[in-house]
Amino acid sequence: MPDLQRRRLHAALKAVHKQDRSFEPYSEDSCYLDAVRATIDGDPADVVVYGHTHLPKRMRVAGSVLEGWYLNTGTWCDVMRLPDAIDADYAQAGPVLDNFLGALAANDFAP
Repeated sequence: MPDLQRRRLHAALKAVHKQDRSFEPYSEDSCYLDAVRATIDGDPADVVVYGHTHLPKRMRVAGSVLEGWYLNTGTWCDVMRLPDAIDADYAQAGPVLDNFLGALAANDFAP
């Protein structure tokens, strides 16, 4: 891959990764927390368990009717994640990016 393309890809992945909190088990998008509130719809609950987002979550939720836990089971499948080192400047992240792209090209999703 030409250097300019690698630099652009690094910049794009770094921007996405910087804002991504998907893999933090104690953080959830408001749309899912709104769905939790809609699910209980006024009935008190200690725990609400969801799945399907493919990301495990475990967090306390406080609200008018839910004073307990929101759990998401995640998935039994491997989930691809950007390496944390992608946040470094280009000179440091370049080898990490190369390893990541090489693993993708080889269908090696273990790393």
